[in-house]
Amino acid sequence: MNTPTLPKSLHIIDTTGPGGAETLFIDIAAHLLSESAEALALIRGPGWVEDTLKQKDVPYVLRDSKGSFNIGYLRFLCSLIASRKIEVIHTHLFGSSIYGSLAGLLTGTPVISTFHGLVDIKPDERLVKTKLYIVRKAATIIAVSNAIKENLHINHQLRRDDVTMIPNGIDCKQFSTEKHQKLREKYSIPPKAIILGALGNIRPAKDYATVISAVKTLADDNMDVHLFIAGDPKKELLEPLTAQIAELQLKQRIHFLGFINNANEFLSGLDIFVSSSSSEGQPLSIFQAMSKALPIVSTKSGVESFLQEGVTAWLAPIESPDELAKQLKDAIENPEERVCRGSRGREVALEQFNSDIMLDRYKTLYRSLTT
Repeated sequence: MNTPTLPKSLHIIDTTGPGGAETLFIDIAAHLLSESAEALALIRGPGWVEDTLKQKDVPYVLRDSKGSFNIGYLRFLCSLIASRKIEVIHTHLFGSSIYGSLAGLLTGTPVISTFHGLVDIKPDERLVKTKLYIVRKAATIIAVSNAIKENLHINHQLRRDDVTMIPNGIDCKQFSTEKHQKLREKYSIPPKAIILGALGNIRPAKDYATVISAVKTLADDNMDVHLFIAGDPKKELLEPLTAQIAELQLKQRIHFLGFINNANEFLSGLDIFVSSSSSEGQPLSIFQAMSKALPIVSTKSGVESFLQEGVTAWLAPIESPDELAKQLKDAIENPEERVCRGSRGREVALEQFNSDIMLDRYKTLYRSLTT
């Protein structure tokens, strides 16, 4: 029996910079094209997303959706769906979900709405009940983690049955377990010093202030540690962190690398991966670290649904520098345990969070909505 042809799909996101949701948005469209399916991206403006779509030869259309309710954008969206004969709409993040759902209702086109984080819906979001009603009416709602699914149920009154969970995935084959000394050599880090690394754009939910304070605690305890933070910096968020580093006299120990294109290269130079987030969905950076068999020390920011304390990671409460430092110290002082937990983490990533699993589930969903 032949597998049904994949429908022609439109992929919508309303952010332009680098991030996990943006990466998956691009990867899903690119994968569909690689399987000879027709896929088109709709983005709001120039930036990293557009540049990456170009690199991956994903066709796209630019149209700005700014404004509290952009009726012109909605008209354009409906026209695009009709002219391109779109059969399924796949939206990412809340703003795109609202427009995509309205367009789906107006054109009779099936909609998939993927929520990537606990903060997809802003605390001060206006008319949130009405907007969620529209999305629920039009779309198959996807949460990338159980924590997000529960958040939609508890805080936004969506029934659990209204939300399907499809965990994020990465191409684990791209992340080898090989190590290198490039960071150590470039920054003259002593051979016995421990290199910690965090990967994620500088934004409030990443709470880098907590890991900076934890590094101060470790340094005061005579532990030779250095922290590298890789991620797109925003000046207004970076400035208080650099001020904190100066006040704590950590300039020689903490290094901001800015946005990086090669996560595998960065992670290969680390001894321990650290996440100090106050809120997470399913961060691709942790899956990447797991794929590389890196030991992981993280806050309980939502990641405890797939990171297991004492088995694949060390976990600390959110917004608790002292507890995070305690877990980091335990990891640093137990190198054999770092190897064991890192190896178990890689096994979990390969078995549960490989992109092939995620993509198969989305393709099955696409077909079920259009056949």
